[in-house]
Amino acid sequence: MQSNMLQDHEIEKELLDFFAFASEKSSIDFVLCNECLEHTHTQLKQEYTNLETELERLQSQIEPTPPPSNDKGSKIKTSFVEKHTLDQLEKQVKELEAQESHLSTQLDMLEQTYIKEVENVAKEIQQQEIENQQQEMEYWNQYNDFLLQIGQFVQTKHSYDQHIQILFQEFQKLNTCNMLNDAFHIWFDGFFGTINTFKLGRLNSTSYHPNVEWNEINAALGQCALLLQSLERFFSQPPTKSSHTTSPISSTAPPSQKGFAFTKYRVIPNGSFPKIEQISNNTLMELSGGSGGLFWQSKFEKAMIAFLFCVKELGDYIHSQWDAQFEFPYKIEAEKVGGVSIKISSGDETWTKSCKYLLSNLKWLILFVSSLL
Repeated sequence: MQSNMLQDHEIEKELLDFFAFASEKSSIDFVLCNECLEHTHTQLKQEYTNLETELERLQSQIEPTPPPSNDKGSKIKTSFVEKHTLDQLEKQVKELEAQESHLSTQLDMLEQTYIKEVENVAKEIQQQEIENQQQEMEYWNQYNDFLLQIGQFVQTKHSYDQHIQILFQEFQKLNTCNMLNDAFHIWFDGFFGTINTFKLGRLNSTSYHPNVEWNEINAALGQCALLLQSLERFFSQPPTKSSHTTSPISSTAPPSQKGFAFTKYRVIPNGSFPKIEQISNNTLMELSGGSGGLFWQSKFEKAMIAFLFCVKELGDYIHSQWDAQFEFPYKIEAEKVGGVSIKISSGDETWTKSCKYLLSNLKWLILFVSSLL
């Protein structure tokens, strides 16, 4: 029992020494918890008490008080007992020393193993910390790049939004514009009808209305030819319900799928020298006057009558295919518009009035087309 108590004491002491040694060898402080410390203290105190008792017993055996006797046999017996006790103690000491050497060797091995494990764990922790720092740095770099990209995307989106808003405003502005009316502005100037400020007609020169030169008249006729050709192209595509809207002039029925094209004449705009081509024989008629020469007036009148025919043909197409209630404000019959002859030989005043009626009918076509856009 005494040997076991000493052995437990030595083990606990060696453990305490091991923790102290491990604390010195490593930056980690290996300490005991309060409960373990109290338990160890209690055991050590108890063992200390037991050892003191055992020491007193051994001392009493090693150095016994000699009895007051001169008996030689008693002295031999006492000497034998002391020698036997010393042999036992030396044997126990040797056993304890061997056990201590063995435990010391094991402790050294444990210390070496533990120190290596601690160093490996410390290296792993340090390496992991370095990797975590690198990952954190990479994360923040990516985060900053992402924020920069977001800022650029926001600026780009803001720029596109502004551009879209500007385009939408332009679209609304253009949507409210009457394109044909802007391109071919038909109005009047006193007794004359005008298209893009060019007067169409002639009167005797007076102080109130000086005569119009043929250059201006031919420019006006060129604008009229270009307008009529544009209207023909507009109606040349077969109309669809998606492109058809209700006319403000009157309610319309769904249009047919038949496009429009002039059947007898072809209008050829050519600046101030427009022409009318007869489709059957490809004959060209000059829709411009004042050129001089023989029979220019009769040729010019034929071209004006052909132009008036084309206007009537387009009006009839709109009436039959688009709006059954569509009618010109000035009815066209043969060479007359609004009951007034389109021939220049009928007199300047009459011809000027018929040209004014013709421009009014062209204006009516522009209004109808604008109602469809």
